[in-house]
Amino acid sequence: MEEVLSKYDRLVDFGCGKGRVLFYVNQRFQCEVCGIEVDEALYEQALDNRAYFNTRFCGNSEKIEIINGKAEEYEIRPEDNVFYFFNPFEINIFEKVIDHLIQSVEKHPRRVFVMMYYPKEEYRHYMKKKHFKFYWIAKLSAYEMDWDEKVVIYEYGCLNTEKML
Repeated sequence: MEEVLSKYDRLVDFGCGKGRVLFYVNQRFQCEVCGIEVDEALYEQALDNRAYFNTRFCGNSEKIEIINGKAEEYEIRPEDNVFYFFNPFEINIFEKVIDHLIQSVEKHPRRVFVMMYYPKEEYRHYMKKKHFKFYWIAKLSAYEMDWDEKVVIYEYGCLNTEKML
């Protein structure tokens, strides 16, 4: 099984909260990360946590971007290729984000992954409707007690841009 994340990837965490996933992924995979958080207080806490993170892991915080804004207004960049959602927000917002992601891949062909922790059925159905391919389920340690303790991963696009044309 190939890794979804490497040092060459850029993960975007929609609804990053205080930034826990950002710091873990940056430290573990040495890749760039970007968090989008609409709540001003959580955004400020994430900035404080990034400053603290930098004192413990010098040199990594330049790869950690944190943006105060709405998920559906984030302009997806060509280098963004892994997208993380924890128990995604309202379905209408999720649909807008996924539609922006599809438009980005059409404009800048690449393979992307969408990771959803605690995804509801309506979100999984929308991914299928939009032709995202199921990639993998990462079962977390509490999975045996709670079947929602998993990260469902989808892929879209391809590595070879000629196939996208």
